[in-house]
Amino acid sequence: MKNLLAKQTGLSESTIGSYLRFAEEMCLVTKKSRGEYVLTELGKKYSLSRDLKAPEDHVSEEQAEVLQDFITEDPFASRAIYGIYTIVESVFTLSKNTYPMPLDLVINYFRESSGKFFEWNLKKPPWMVQKCIQTMLFIELWLIGRIGDKFYVTPKGVRFILLLQLHKTIKTVDALRITSSFSNPLA
Repeated sequence: MKNLLAKQTGLSESTIGSYLRFAEEMCLVTKKSRGEYVLTELGKKYSLSRDLKAPEDHVSEEQAEVLQDFITEDPFASRAIYGIYTIVESVFTLSKNTYPMPLDLVINYFRESSGKFFEWNLKKPPWMVQKCIQTMLFIELWLIGRIGDKFYVTPKGVRFILLLQLHKTIKTVDALRITSSFSNPLA
Protein backbone atom coordinates (compact mmCIF):
# COMPACT_ATOMS: atom_id res chain seq x y z
CA MET A 1 0.00 0.00 0.00
CA LYS A 2 2.81 2.43 0.88
CA ASN A 3 4.53 1.97 -2.47
CA LEU A 4 1.26 2.55 -4.36
CA LEU A 5 0.57 5.73 -2.37
CA ALA A 6 4.17 6.84 -2.86
CA LYS A 7 3.82 6.50 -6.64
CA GLN A 8 0.47 8.34 -6.68
CA THR A 9 1.65 11.22 -4.50
CA GLY A 10 5.32 11.50 -5.42
CA LEU A 11 6.27 11.19 -1.74
CA SER A 12 8.73 8.68 -0.32
CA GLU A 13 7.50 5.46 1.27
CA SER A 14 8.92 6.55 4.64
CA THR A 15 6.94 9.81 4.43
CA ILE A 16 3.79 7.86 3.53
CA GLY A 17 4.47 5.53 6.47
CA SER A 18 4.81 8.53 8.78
CA TYR A 19 1.51 9.98 7.53
CA LEU A 20 -0.25 6.64 7.94
CA ARG A 21 1.07 6.27 11.52
CA PHE A 22 -0.14 9.78 12.30
CA ALA A 23 -3.54 9.11 10.66
CA GLU A 24 -3.79 5.95 12.76
CA GLU A 25 -2.93 7.95 15.90
CA MET A 26 -5.66 10.43 14.94
CA CYS A 27 -8.11 7.48 14.67
CA LEU A 28 -8.75 8.22 10.99
CA VAL A 29 -7.42 4.89 9.69
CA THR A 30 -6.85 1.46 11.14
CA LYS A 31 -4.53 -1.28 10.04
CA LYS A 32 -6.61 -4.06 8.48
CA SER A 33 -3.72 -6.39 7.75
CA ARG A 34 0.00 -6.13 7.23
CA GLY A 35 0.47 -2.98 5.20
CA GLU A 36 -3.23 -2.47 4.47
CA TYR A 37 -5.10 0.44 6.03
CA VAL A 38 -8.81 1.28 5.94
CA LEU A 39 -10.72 4.37 6.97
CA THR A 40 -12.43 4.26 10.35
CA GLU A 41 -15.93 5.70 10.79
CA LEU A 42 -14.27 8.92 11.96
CA GLY A 43 -11.98 8.81 8.91
CA LYS A 44 -14.96 8.42 6.58
CA LYS A 45 -16.78 11.30 8.24
CA TYR A 46 -13.60 13.42 8.09
CA SER A 47 -13.02 12.53 4.44
CA LEU A 48 -16.60 13.31 3.44
CA SER A 49 -16.31 16.72 5.13
CA ARG A 50 -13.43 17.77 2.86
CA ASP A 51 -13.79 20.92 0.77
CA LEU A 52 -13.32 19.61 -2.77
CA LYS A 53 -12.34 23.08 -4.05
CA ALA A 54 -9.51 23.44 -1.52
CA PRO A 55 -6.00 21.94 -1.79
CA GLU A 56 -5.58 18.34 -0.58
CA ASP A 57 -3.77 19.32 2.62
CA HIS A 58 -6.35 21.95 3.64
CA VAL A 59 -8.47 21.18 6.71
CA SER A 60 -11.99 22.49 6.10
CA GLU A 61 -14.14 24.01 8.84
CA GLU A 62 -16.34 20.89 8.73
CA GLN A 63 -13.31 18.60 9.06
CA ALA A 64 -12.04 20.67 11.99
CA GLU A 65 -15.43 20.34 13.70
CA VAL A 66 -15.44 16.56 13.14
CA LEU A 67 -12.07 16.24 14.88
CA GLN A 68 -12.94 18.77 17.60
CA ASP A 69 -16.10 16.83 18.45
CA PHE A 70 -14.25 13.51 18.49
CA ILE A 71 -11.46 14.83 20.72
CA THR A 72 -13.99 16.46 23.05
CA GLU A 73 -15.84 13.16 23.44
CA ASP A 74 -12.73 11.02 23.92
CA PRO A 75 -9.54 12.99 24.65
CA PHE A 76 -7.75 9.74 25.59
CA ALA A 77 -8.48 7.87 22.33
CA SER A 78 -4.78 7.96 21.36
CA ARG A 79 -1.51 9.63 22.26
CA ALA A 80 -1.82 12.17 19.44
CA ILE A 81 -5.37 13.11 20.40
CA TYR A 82 -4.38 13.45 24.04
CA GLY A 83 -1.44 15.53 22.81
CA ILE A 84 -3.72 17.98 20.99
CA TYR A 85 -5.94 18.26 24.06
CA THR A 86 -2.92 18.81 26.32
CA ILE A 87 -1.30 21.40 24.04
CA VAL A 88 -4.53 23.44 23.90
CA GLU A 89 -5.00 23.06 27.65
CA SER A 90 -1.38 24.11 28.21
CA VAL A 91 -1.80 27.33 26.22
CA PHE A 92 -5.12 27.94 27.99
CA THR A 93 -3.58 27.46 31.45
CA LEU A 94 -0.39 29.39 30.74
CA SER A 95 -2.31 32.29 29.21
CA LYS A 96 -3.24 33.32 32.75
CA ASN A 97 0.39 34.45 33.12
CA THR A 98 1.33 35.84 29.72
CA TYR A 99 -0.48 36.25 26.44
CA PRO A 100 0.24 35.31 23.68
CA MET A 101 2.31 32.30 24.72
CA PRO A 102 5.81 31.46 23.33
CA LEU A 103 5.98 27.89 21.98
CA ASP A 104 8.97 26.91 24.12
CA LEU A 105 6.97 27.65 27.30
CA VAL A 106 4.07 25.62 25.92
CA ILE A 107 6.32 22.63 25.16
CA ASN A 108 7.93 22.78 28.64
CA TYR A 109 4.55 22.95 30.37
CA PHE A 110 3.13 20.29 28.04
CA ARG A 111 5.98 17.96 28.95
CA GLU A 112 5.31 18.44 32.64
CA SER A 113 1.49 18.35 32.51
CA SER A 114 1.43 15.15 30.46
CA GLY A 115 3.64 13.37 33.00
CA LYS A 116 6.62 12.95 30.68
CA PHE A 117 9.11 15.29 32.37
CA PHE A 118 11.83 12.66 32.78
CA GLU A 119 11.09 10.73 29.58
CA TRP A 120 11.27 13.48 26.95
CA ASN A 121 14.31 15.23 25.66
CA LEU A 122 13.48 18.94 25.41
CA LYS A 123 15.19 19.24 22.04
CA LYS A 124 13.15 16.45 20.46
CA PRO A 125 9.67 15.69 21.78
CA PRO A 126 8.02 12.36 20.85
CA TRP A 127 7.14 12.00 17.16
CA MET A 128 3.38 12.51 17.62
CA VAL A 129 3.91 15.75 19.53
CA GLN A 130 6.52 16.79 17.00
CA LYS A 131 4.07 16.00 14.17
CA CYS A 132 1.30 18.04 15.85
CA ILE A 133 3.71 20.94 16.28
CA GLN A 134 5.20 20.63 12.77
CA THR A 135 1.82 20.54 11.07
CA MET A 136 0.35 22.99 13.58
CA LEU A 137 -2.71 20.76 13.57
CA PHE A 138 -4.08 22.54 16.61
CA ILE A 139 -4.05 25.76 14.51
CA GLU A 140 -5.73 24.03 11.57
CA LEU A 141 -8.43 22.88 13.99
CA TRP A 142 -8.88 26.55 15.01
CA LEU A 143 -8.18 25.75 18.65
CA ILE A 144 -5.02 27.85 18.90
CA GLY A 145 -4.06 30.93 16.91
CA ARG A 146 -0.58 32.09 16.05
CA ILE A 147 1.07 35.50 15.91
CA GLY A 148 4.68 35.10 14.81
CA ASP A 149 6.24 32.59 17.21
CA LYS A 150 3.59 33.03 19.89
CA PHE A 151 0.28 31.26 20.41
CA TYR A 152 -3.11 32.10 21.90
CA VAL A 153 -6.33 30.20 22.54
CA THR A 154 -9.08 31.01 20.04
CA PRO A 155 -12.76 31.28 21.01
CA LYS A 156 -13.23 27.75 19.58
CA GLY A 157 -10.28 26.64 21.73
CA VAL A 158 -11.87 28.09 24.87
CA ARG A 159 -15.14 26.31 24.03
CA PHE A 160 -13.16 23.11 23.36
CA ILE A 161 -11.40 23.25 26.75
CA LEU A 162 -14.62 24.07 28.61
CA LEU A 163 -16.44 21.15 26.94
CA LEU A 164 -13.56 18.83 27.80
CA GLN A 165 -13.65 19.96 31.41
CA LEU A 166 -17.42 19.43 31.47
CA HIS A 167 -17.08 15.89 30.05
CA LYS A 168 -14.30 15.12 32.54
CA THR A 169 -16.48 16.33 35.43
CA ILE A 170 -19.47 14.30 34.23
CA LYS A 171 -17.32 11.16 33.98
CA THR A 172 -15.94 11.79 37.47
CA VAL A 173 -19.44 12.23 38.92
CA ASP A 174 -20.62 9.08 37.11
CA ALA A 175 -17.61 7.15 38.43
CA LEU A 176 -18.36 8.27 41.98
CA ARG A 177 -22.04 7.39 41.49
CA ILE A 178 -23.15 10.72 42.92
CA THR A 179 -26.91 10.95 42.70
CA SER A 180 -28.77 14.02 41.60
CA SER A 181 -30.77 14.23 44.83
CA PHE A 182 -29.28 16.57 47.38
CA SER A 183 -29.06 15.29 50.89
CA ASN A 184 -28.51 17.78 53.65
CA PRO A 185 -25.80 16.48 55.99
CA LEU A 186 -27.04 18.81 58.75
CA ALA A 187 -30.63 17.51 58.71
